Amino acid sequence: MVTSVVTEELAAELAGPRRALTLVESAAVLGGLRHAELALFAVLGRRAPLATSSEVAVWSASASLAAAWRAAELASLLPVSKGLPGVEASTRSSGASTDAALAALAAAEGDRALVAWTADPLYAALLQAYGSRADATAPAADLPVEVVLSRLVHDVSRQLEATEEILRTPW
Repeated sequence: MVTSVVTEELAAELAGPRRALTLVESAAVLGGLRHAELALFAVLGRRAPLATSSEVAVWSASASLAAAWRAAELASLLPVSKGLPGVEASTRSSGASTDAALAALAAAEGDRALVAWTADPLYAALLQAYGSRADATAPAADLPVEVVLSRLVHDVSRQLEATEEILRTPW
């Protein structure tokens, strides 16, 4: 079972500092979130055809596509100006907690472990990170970021509910 400390550490690492960010800092934080979403996309997409349960196969494929959509939304916020890191340069791991959580997801054995690890710590931490990042935006400068993060909070919340429902199902 994942502890709340692991989830909180992961969420804090993904969210970055609890203040308005410079453009370069924002690119690093949003790029780190994009990195996590792209990793979810890859792992869940790879595991969908290998699932032993049809419910998990459908869930995994759907969750993979949702992660790809969230990654695209984040990419739209990354800078493209000369002299600033671009989308690919900004898309890097947020740190050791992120790397460990994603490695544990990739190594999860069996359908139930995959679904459970996705729910907590990953979805739980992403939900917290998107929410706290949206709360820390600068009203004048970060309106597009706040709008996109609000959509991502809603999407991850829906994904978490669906994931928890799958975990309650006897399969």
